[in-house]
Amino acid sequence: MIERVLLVRAGADRFGIPLSLSLGVVDAQVTPLPCTAQEQAGLLLHEGSLFPVFDPAPLLELHSPLLTGAIAVLLEVAGEPLALLCDGVEGTAPLDPQTGLTEGGLAPIDLPAAFPELSAGGGR
Repeated sequence: MIERVLLVRAGADRFGIPLSLSLGVVDAQVTPLPCTAQEQAGLLLHEGSLFPVFDPAPLLELHSPLLTGAIAVLLEVAGEPLALLCDGVEGTAPLDPQTGLTEGGLAPIDLPAAFPELSAGGGR
């Protein structure tokens, strides 16, 4: 059960990432890759590990594009490292156990659903 979320801003959108999946927040120093899907921004090297980096706007069908994408939230989904670009992190918030929402009405994003091939063991 998700108890806390990391509150993230991407363009004009805000969303919550389950804190249990977060490995940290770093400056987005992304190496672009040719011939990748629209949502994949490239790769990020952090402490000896490579993280595929994704733009959340097309991936999560957000209403606005990233403004700067200067921050990357490092995650582990289904045992695989990945990172989501964002414009800012606003802190953490608890989820109401009755509604599954934050006090501001945000629901956590379902990262396994956004990356179904990871959950199925296919990798990216």
